Amino acid sequence: GDDIVQQWLSDSSFVSTQSTNMGVNGDRIENVAWRVIHDELYRFTAEKIVLIVGGNNLNVNNDTEIVEGFRALITRIRNKQSSANIIVTGVFPRKGLEERIRTLNGLIQTMVGTLENVTFNDLGSNVLDGDVVDDNLVVDGGLYLSAAGYAKLAPIVAAL
Repeated sequence: GDDIVQQWLSDSSFVSTQSTNMGVNGDRIENVAWRVIHDELYRFTAEKIVLIVGGNNLNVNNDTEIVEGFRALITRIRNKQSSANIIVTGVFPRKGLEERIRTLNGLIQTMVGTLENVTFNDLGSNVLDGDVVDDNLVVDGGLYLSAAGYAKLAPIVAAL
């Protein structure tokens, strides 16, 4: 995961003894892939893996590159954790980029639909008020969730 995931470290409603938070501030899809290749998924067997990443790719990659980055990351995860169910949450919306991210998440969802034991859940749609980012649930234009945003999403993530 990325910044949004790392910030969840101190939220007891998300972190439990049965989950491991591997979010790192600033990470893009390729950084998570690097960590997967370099032993982050060894020494345990995961039942499920929830991917919350991609927001930091928005300024450096086009949508096709982001979708292919997700595909490559999922392949790498599958190579290390062959029996895990992988849940891709899509890219969280940001102020001014809502339409682009809605389109991008549709492309990611279509790609995920072609893969076995991988599902898509548009987690970020829960921080929208209609078609725009709900300012009460995010800070810095959607770069991070607010305390209210984490509180709203924690039970949704726990149920994935």
